[in-house]
Amino acid sequence: MDSETSLTYLESNEGKKSIIALHVDGIIDFCEKRKNEPL
Repeated sequence: MDSETSLTYLESNEGKKSIIALHVDGIIDFCEKRKNEPL
């Protein structure tokens, strides 16, 4: 995928949803790891 195609995808609704999903997955993983650590 060239940079122009990538940019078009990232600016689309589908691309935005993918970016949000990646962030949400990262936040959930972080919270799960923190939950399992002793205080």
